[in-house]
Amino acid sequence: LSELSFDLIGTCLLEGSGHVEQRLAAESRSETCMMPKAVASLRPLPRGQVAAFVDTAPTVLLYTSDSVTAASYRDPEALEDLYRLYTSTSPNAERIVRHRNIDYLLLCKNSPDYAYYMHSSDATGLIRELSIGEIPHWLNQRTSSGPMEVFEVRPLLNKSRVDN
Repeated sequence: LSELSFDLIGTCLLEGSGHVEQRLAAESRSETCMMPKAVASLRPLPRGQVAAFVDTAPTVLLYTSDSVTAASYRDPEALEDLYRLYTSTSPNAERIVRHRNIDYLLLCKNSPDYAYYMHSSDATGLIRELSIGEIPHWLNQRTSSGPMEVFEVRPLLNKSRVDN
């Protein structure tokens, strides 16, 4: 038998066929986050910095004129801020957004990162609030299409209100 055959047999035996099917289905769904269509709703918006999940960040860079807050290949502190952004309470998330000069949040509900942040966040985390339609005053939902959502950060009216 080939090495590939051993890998396939081992995977099915270790994970179980049901889990393999679930994992493959999740991987297939997550591909929607990496297609050009996933970032189409950003294109008509003014150019800005996008807090995108790590698996979606390359798509943002490739198919829009936007920049991203973090990506898997650079700036570990930005990756930590991205994690804290989605799992922190709204006031703490807003501080991160203002500190990092983020203009947009791009969520893909099919992304493994979305599931990870939902699991890592307590009931008051930003991603949980957004998942049930509770949008903080400092965000404006721009689009929601299928698994994709874009939120625009509202300008800060009173500069002293949020500490950077």
